[in-house]
Amino acid sequence: MKQEKLATVVNPEWGKLPFERIDVARYISPEHVALERECLWPNTWQVACREEEIPNVGDYFEYEIADQSLLVTRTPSGAIKAYFNACLHRGTQLAKGCGNVTQFMCPFHNWRWSLDGDNRHILDKADFPGLKPEDLKLPEAQVGLWGGFVFVKLTEGGPDFEEYLKPVADGLAPYELRDYRIR
Repeated sequence: MKQEKLATVVNPEWGKLPFERIDVARYISPEHVALERECLWPNTWQVACREEEIPNVGDYFEYEIADQSLLVTRTPSGAIKAYFNACLHRGTQLAKGCGNVTQFMCPFHNWRWSLDGDNRHILDKADFPGLKPEDLKLPEAQVGLWGGFVFVKLTEGGPDFEEYLKPVADGLAPYELRDYRIR
């Protein structure tokens, strides 16, 4: 299909899109990568995994983008949350890859968090006077669910999930993507 027709097939209101070659430097320049890390990836809804990859309470899936790592997990209530994968004490990653846990534990000093992101244990808590439980909750990314996909967004603000997905959701609805599975 020709480029000119593609836009009108996807959404006739868009009309014809101009076709321009993208300079290869946008794919390989360190400056462009730095701009993407700062301006694009934190502010864009991204597919992190499929819901069937974390079907059970405690299942988690590590999603990495640029220099960020998130743990997408199923909580005891069945909700799906995404936590920044870093201990609040020293920044050590709490988990890698995918698996099933009853809690997230830092391998460095054994600080522990529930699947709901609440801190459950601090080694030598007396050494950290003034810390309040709300200060120790794992920071969360935004989560959106659609068609069996788990989307994440690292920052607040910008379009909410429904607004972001609206231009394509109706067009993709007939494909019943929720029923698809990863092999």
